[in-house]
Amino acid sequence: MTSSFIPPNGYRKTLTRLITEEESLDVAVAFWGCGAQKLIHPLAKKPIRIICNLKTGGTNPGVIEEFLVLSREVGLQVQIRQCDVLHAKVVIGKTQAVIGSANISANGLGLEDEDSAHWLEAGVHIRERSELDKMQAWFDSLWSSVHVRAIENSDIQAAQIAWERNRQPPTPATASIPEFFSFTDFTVPSLRRAKAYALLYRQDLSLAARATLKAAQTQSVAPQHNFHTGIRLWGYENWPDFPSDIHAEYVDVRWGSRNGVRVFGACGLLGQRAEVRYDDSAFGTLDIANPVKTLLGLPFGKPAQKLMEVALKPCIEAVWK
Repeated sequence: MTSSFIPPNGYRKTLTRLITEEESLDVAVAFWGCGAQKLIHPLAKKPIRIICNLKTGGTNPGVIEEFLVLSREVGLQVQIRQCDVLHAKVVIGKTQAVIGSANISANGLGLEDEDSAHWLEAGVHIRERSELDKMQAWFDSLWSSVHVRAIENSDIQAAQIAWERNRQPPTPATASIPEFFSFTDFTVPSLRRAKAYALLYRQDLSLAARATLKAAQTQSVAPQHNFHTGIRLWGYENWPDFPSDIHAEYVDVRWGSRNGVRVFGACGLLGQRAEVRYDDSAFGTLDIANPVKTLLGLPFGKPAQKLMEVALKPCIEAVWK
């Protein structure tokens, strides 16, 4: 059988078909992104050997950790090693292979969301026996070479630092600094990298939670002597755990049956969870937050909040109606 060129719009389809048809895989691909395991190895016990590049910050170490955990569970059926100088993108099966330009990442194949692939990738689908034998010999030689080594916990830690260094905070896509925050000034991929989250809710705080929040704004300096801090705090009642990053930013969004979407502003959690006691002797929780005037470094006052309400309304209505 002859080999064939893979155009950009056929790259992922060809790769997926190869993965489905082949009983085992040898994969030498430099960089890996979120969702790679689901694509390249949907069957947990299918034999696979992987060589990746962890050093340069192009690989999401969380993905590699998933493979390492699976390897410990199933043994030699799943093996993964690293190579600091790897830049190849080769996937080899017994009867076919793909060699091309795409990493198994968001930029290469749009793994983290379907619209995030922004490179035009191309490759070659190999079916010729003589070429497959050469590719297999190359992989086997690389696998056992001095350039390839096992992955230790320290490698994952170093890779995490490199990965975060390459994921810089989002910056506006416009040439000039915007007057205030707006979705239109950012690209979708840059916002996905942001440590910013929407706190979307439908019900206001209960009376018990409001009392707890009011008490949190009063500091005791001595027995029988309390004073009000003057700081307006926000509270989030009976929410599950929040992201652990203390620098994360949050946007307060309420979806009400009468007033529709309301954006009340941005805030930062203080890392304080108060106990709420209800009239029926039940207990709840209240996470305390401090409202702020900026979002991702840009002013986030009333004009920005109104614009966000307009942008979010059709999305929220589509979910809840």
